[in-house]
Amino acid sequence: MFDVFLAHNNVDKPAVRVVCNKLRRLGIDPWLDEEQIRAGEAWHDTLQRAMTEVESVAVFIGTNGLGRWQSMELPVFITLYNEGRKIPIIPVLLPGVSRIPNELVFFKQFQAMKFENDIEDENAIRKLYDGIIGRRSNQPPKVLKRGEIFERFTDATLYLDQTSQDPIDEIRQHIDKKTLIPLRYIYSFPYGANLWISLCNDPNEYKYYAHSVNFIREEKSRIVGAIEEINPEIIRSNPDYISLGCGNGVKDKILLEEILSRSGSTQPRSYYYPYDISPVLLSKAIRRVCESDILKQSIRIKAIEADFQSLPLFDPVYQYRQEPNIFALLGNTLGNMKDDVEFLQQVREAMYPDDVLLVEVRLYQDYDTTVLSGDLQRIKQFDFTPLRWLGVNYESEKLNYSIKENESGSGAVTLTANYQNFTIEEGGSVKIIGKAKLACVHLYQKNSQGEVYGLEKVFGNKGFKIEAKFVNESTALFVLTLAPQSDS
Repeated sequence: MFDVFLAHNNVDKPAVRVVCNKLRRLGIDPWLDEEQIRAGEAWHDTLQRAMTEVESVAVFIGTNGLGRWQSMELPVFITLYNEGRKIPIIPVLLPGVSRIPNELVFFKQFQAMKFENDIEDENAIRKLYDGIIGRRSNQPPKVLKRGEIFERFTDATLYLDQTSQDPIDEIRQHIDKKTLIPLRYIYSFPYGANLWISLCNDPNEYKYYAHSVNFIREEKSRIVGAIEEINPEIIRSNPDYISLGCGNGVKDKILLEEILSRSGSTQPRSYYYPYDISPVLLSKAIRRVCESDILKQSIRIKAIEADFQSLPLFDPVYQYRQEPNIFALLGNTLGNMKDDVEFLQQVREAMYPDDVLLVEVRLYQDYDTTVLSGDLQRIKQFDFTPLRWLGVNYESEKLNYSIKENESGSGAVTLTANYQNFTIEEGGSVKIIGKAKLACVHLYQKNSQGEVYGLEKVFGNKGFKIEAKFVNESTALFVLTLAPQSDS
């Protein structure tokens, strides 16, 4: 049973998401369409089921009025109300709306609540909370603990954010604007995800991955030991392990087994959160981790299928956990971000003072000149993946690579894949494209002392403290905590 149905115009969805997350922190269980209606499901059937599963309805009214779907939802609730199921109906006036519009006369019989200034108005949230639970009180609402909230969820994928409903249009826009096509259009396409998995099984072509796995395997004891040196209780307390860009799960499995071996517990108290935009990779990571009988019996898994831009939305992990946790950016997840420095800031905002962050990065080396030469054919096909959405035929000689200094200030060089002189169909006609920027990867540079100088400076500027560092010829891994805040 859901506590409240959130009826809204899609234009207002960003604001409604904020309200939804704030209500969850107060223990309210909201029904939001993007979380409950899966692709291919009949909207009407799902809504009919929701009618029997909600205790109240919040009708959000923004400056754009009611949306098309909202206009179809509300008559159902009105009929239900008039036929005897007197569930509370709460008009919610979003910023910029001072009163219920005259055309919505039915809703004028209900007490409306209003966001006076902005959607972060805590007083308005409190009034909405009171309306949903049907009470008026000055007592603060109960804030549920993590365990109480997560028992509501089964061990399955949590869909935090809808993946793109029309990636083709978005890819076309990037081509028209001559902007970089994000890597999510590679990994969210099953072809791209499966090709990446096959590359990982080919150490001759994808040498970096093989080197990276061997590096983690060789250094696992020192890496987890460095976490224990920060605070021995972190490992003993069965920390949650949040893997941002889980890949195929091989490296997560190595580190989780080492963590568990030191914790001395086989009770299923820790959560493993593989976080990725690709359901193919999530499935692969979960299966790989569960190949270990010890891990299968000792951890619980809650996978998150979402773009990394949704990271701040996953409040239950950040708000309600009981112990310090381990965030992991393994492989070259950081280096795959268009703006690596900005992404580090997002991760920092998700962390609490006692949390630990593992960051692995790829170092610039002679191997990458092989990529520049265009001799690695399957890697080229992998980088070409976004154009497969548009039905473009792959021609190897049209894909080349360029390299330049990274503009974010992290001291990396950026390797970009470019596909030139091709055509796409658009509106029944053929359009000639000069060049599309398909993918990029940041390769970090170290000096003779083994310092990844630009990135280490960024860590300091973003409020991280380097607790330990492990470096070889192709890979660097940092163990980070949040630096103490200055009182000045």
